[in-house]
Amino acid sequence: MKSYFILLLLLINSCLIMAQDSVTTIVLVRHAEKVENGTKNPTLTKEGAVRSIQLAYMLRADSIAGVFSTNYERTIKTAEPTANFHELPVKKYSPEDHEAFIDNLLMQYRGKKVLVVGHSNTVPKMLEILTGKSFDNIEHYMYNDLFVVTTVNKREGQLLHLKYGQMSEPPVLYNVDEDNIGVQGYDVVAYFKENKAVKGNKYISTTYDGVTYYFSSQKYLEAFVKNPMAYMPQYGGWCAYGFSMLATDGEVGKYEVNPEVFKVVYGSLYLFKSEADLKYWNSKSDYKNVKKADINWEKLKKQ
Repeated sequence: MKSYFILLLLLINSCLIMAQDSVTTIVLVRHAEKVENGTKNPTLTKEGAVRSIQLAYMLRADSIAGVFSTNYERTIKTAEPTANFHELPVKKYSPEDHEAFIDNLLMQYRGKKVLVVGHSNTVPKMLEILTGKSFDNIEHYMYNDLFVVTTVNKREGQLLHLKYGQMSEPPVLYNVDEDNIGVQGYDVVAYFKENKAVKGNKYISTTYDGVTYYFSSQKYLEAFVKNPMAYMPQYGGWCAYGFSMLATDGEVGKYEVNPEVFKVVYGSLYLFKSEADLKYWNSKSDYKNVKKADINWEKLKKQ
């Protein structure tokens, strides 16, 4: 009887070891902060580069067996510090077939820990496959989420949701400089009255909704004070074309502008990043562009 119990204990212990050895840990993060330059493959900002190092620091004590990234500059750069620390290559995966990718991870890295860097709309998809639960897309301004999933099989994973690095802040709605000046000091009334971009005078200014605006004449200042909303640039002064489209990873395009590239249509002021963006805007109807941009702007304001 004693030998039976010893055998039973050994069997239970063996099963526990086997179960533990078969548990795979997958750490998922979205890429760090990216440069808003209107391109399809931007790199990281300085803040994003710092965050990628913070990620490596957070995972420094873990035994990472694999580091994976989509084939984009921003995801690769986010993964590189962790890969370098653990003397691993950054392996590329396709976001087109998450099921196959997860199957491969659970088979090739069973019992090990891996890091996967994705996007605001792809990380939730992988979490759904791993846990069997539904997840919303990550808010476009959120970069500090870190998800740890432990599992043996798909849709059975246990999730630990952590944060790392500096906390992400909601987006600033108005496009202002470091002194909180709107439209880089250009006179918003002159766009309507003279149909051209005119530099304002800092001594002829007023503040509306926390943003300071400069004007080229007292008359234009008074016109603005009487009815500010009649002259305010659309979409907070960000590039109108950027809001008329969505970036490849589903994020709203909030881009800087050249105040001398503009269009007044339907009684509203639209600013653009470049002449090329204005040309793209003009290649479609104003109505369609404004409709799309309005929808994306409302989405941003709700976030």
